[in-house]
Amino acid sequence: MQQDRWRPPTQIEKEKLLGVEGLDEVHFFERLLQELNIPDVHVQEVGGKHGFAKRLPLLKKTTGFDKVESIALVRDADTDGVRNAFASLCNVLKNTGLPVPAKPCEITGNGNVNVSIFIMPDNTNDGRIEDIFLQSIGSSKEFDCLKKYFKCFDSQYKDGQLKFSKQLVLGYLAAKSDTANSLGFAAQQGIIDFSHRCFEEIKKFLKDAFI
Repeated sequence: MQQDRWRPPTQIEKEKLLGVEGLDEVHFFERLLQELNIPDVHVQEVGGKHGFAKRLPLLKKTTGFDKVESIALVRDADTDGVRNAFASLCNVLKNTGLPVPAKPCEITGNGNVNVSIFIMPDNTNDGRIEDIFLQSIGSSKEFDCLKKYFKCFDSQYKDGQLKFSKQLVLGYLAAKSDTANSLGFAAQQGIIDFSHRCFEEIKKFLKDAFI
C-alpha cells in the first residue's frame, strides 16, 4: 500500500482559505491572487480531486481554522461532469459540518464562515485548469503546430491514454521556457497572460470570495 505523505499545515494563520487539488494549483493561484492584489489567503493543496473528502476534515482540526472567515474550493471537472464534481464537494462540505452552496460561485454562510465552490474550467464544461490556459494561447501559430503534433501522437493510443490538455500545456511550456515545466511554475514566472478574457470568471470568483 502506498504511503500517504500528505500532512496538514501546523497552523492556519489567515482568515481566508483557498482549497485546491495539488501543488501546481497552489503556485498558479498564489500568482493569480497576487495579480488581483488579494492578500492574506492561505492556499492549501489536498492531494488531488479526491483528496477533499479526506483532507478537509483534517484541515478543520488544524489550529487557526476556527478563525477562518472565507473558504473557497476549486477542483477540476475532468470527465466527471460539472454537476458530479460540484455534488462531490457539496457532500464533503456537508460531512465536514460546513455551509453548502446551492450552485457554483454562490457564497453561502452560517454566520461564522462563508463558503463557495468553483469547478474548472468554467463551471459548465468538462475539463481542467489546463484548459483555461490553452484558451489564452489558442490563437497563436505555435499552438496550432503543437495541436497537430499531439493529435498525431494521440492517434497511436487506442484507449485515449494521453490527457490531451495536460500534454499540450507541457509541450508548449517546454518550447517556451527551459525552467517552467508545469502550469504553476509558468504562472510564477509570468508566462501566463492573466489579462486574457478567459480568466475573467475565475478572477471574479476569487474577488467575490475574498474581497
